[in-house]
Amino acid sequence: MSPSPTLAKQEPSRDHAAPGRAYPGITSKLEAGSAALHLETEVYGAPPLIVTTIFCRGRLIRSTRIQLSDAMKRFATQVAGEAIEFTHKEAQERIRLLVAQKNDEWQRKQGESAPLALLFMKAVDAYASGDAKSSLEVFEMLACLWPDEPRVQRSLQSLRLEEGN
Repeated sequence: MSPSPTLAKQEPSRDHAAPGRAYPGITSKLEAGSAALHLETEVYGAPPLIVTTIFCRGRLIRSTRIQLSDAMKRFATQVAGEAIEFTHKEAQERIRLLVAQKNDEWQRKQGESAPLALLFMKAVDAYASGDAKSSLEVFEMLACLWPDEPRVQRSLQSLRLEEGN
């Protein structure tokens, strides 16, 4: 008994859709020992059929047909999963762009005080997490760096009263 020939697969090529056809065809070549098999898959007819033909040395070896609607039903779950994943990634990208745009707008409005505003947020976060001492230290530093900001002065005053200073 001779061993079965190994198949060497070539990347399929995608033909451009012919005029009047909605779908491009796919052609690939498989090496089976000394023979070369040519596969062609295209959509034909109404209702549309997916037709796959296999040729060896120019002779038709096999042809299969399946209605496009049946093939779509078969792969509906896969397609739906891909559609959900695509939509999710698209939404993530829109959110990233929106956040980046809002950050840019915020930094333009803050101008040179943007780093100080970030320090302000760190002080607020420290206070919110129960670390009033660290919050007070950061607000005291901010009072020196950003003396004209009323929120810094009010926060510093409140913290000093709370600490008893």
